[in-house]
Amino acid sequence: MFATMQQHAPCLRDDASGLSGPAIFADRLLHARQRGGCHSDPFVVAFMDLALTGAADTTRQMQHAEVAQQLADRLQQPLRSGDTVAALGPL
Repeated sequence: MFATMQQHAPCLRDDASGLSGPAIFADRLLHARQRGGCHSDPFVVAFMDLALTGAADTTRQMQHAEVAQQLADRLQQPLRSGDTVAALGPL
């Protein structure tokens, strides 16, 4: 079971930013939709496409990881306890 968890870990958490991954996002979205149907609680889904480009050298990758981490920190600051910020693709 541990090997299976490791194999699917990238779907759970983004390495560069530490944000939730696609699997957690999908779970939270399903939960919000189910809850919204019963209580008519509104929910919002917002997308941001972060295109970090440049040569794929080690220095650039470290810079991209730093930008991703700073952005993740800033996006999570104003959240409520049940809110989720997720990385749905590579940063």
